[in-house]
Amino acid sequence: IGTGFDPDENFTFTIYDRWGTVMFTSTSKDDGWDGTARNLGGREIVQNGVYVWRIELKQATRKSNKQQTYVGRVTLAR
Repeated sequence: IGTGFDPDENFTFTIYDRWGTVMFTSTSKDDGWDGTARNLGGREIVQNGVYVWRIELKQATRKSNKQQTYVGRVTLAR
């Protein structure tokens, strides 16, 4: 993500499966996804496949103070 954002305000990192089910979510920029599904009652390892990630954050620059959303895909293969 880089610089120019406020990690303590309005930061959310979410991983979705192909059906849109939330597999992982965090409000800490230091908390990465390890391929497990915390929403399934524990630390269940998810299947290989393509997952969508979404990061929502608040830009904190002199010119901008707006909410930004970034979306992409990650392929999980073990």
